[in-house]
Amino acid sequence: MQKALAFVSAVIFSCTASAQSASSATDLACLWSAQLTASRAGAGESYLVPFNLLIERTGMELHAALINGSDRIEFSSVVQTGGEVTLRLD
Repeated sequence: MQKALAFVSAVIFSCTASAQSASSATDLACLWSAQLTASRAGAGESYLVPFNLLIERTGMELHAALINGSDRIEFSSVVQTGGEVTLRLD
């Protein structure tokens, strides 16, 4: 049986979408490449867990999904407040 991740630290994102105009520079809607730095309980080494994060805009609402190969996990909410984005998985 796999052990649960004991520690998850910084999430590193980089957008793969093409450059947008200055008026929509804060729009997050694109496919992002991301990785988590994680370690298992009792293990001395950390490792990277890469995944894709798809953020889409429908009108004024943001929607997001974690993409890992053919798996897609929808976030229950996406809230952007200034420069901070909160993704929630219920």
